[in-house]
Amino acid sequence: MTDVIREIKSMQDAEQLTEGILRGLKTGEPVFNPFKGSLVELSNGAFMFKGEPLETDQVRRAVRDHLWKNRVRFNRQIKRWAAVGGKVIDCGC
Repeated sequence: MTDVIREIKSMQDAEQLTEGILRGLKTGEPVFNPFKGSLVELSNGAFMFKGEPLETDQVRRAVRDHLWKNRVRFNRQIKRWAAVGGKVIDCGC
């Protein structure tokens, strides 16, 4: 991501974070991705999000909306992720 998101304060922040997550899936770079196994890219270019196959535009909307609705929880996870230097951690919470 060009701009590091430290907190989801607006829908635009959720959109930027969504783009970074999807780009990280394609490039394999370590980015904040709270969806681990529930968001995967399929071989045909589509995505599977929470067990549902979605096209690229659909997955962008679904992830963005999910991040926005649950921003309090994700903001805590972003802070933890940033505190350890951007390493992916799974605390089980």
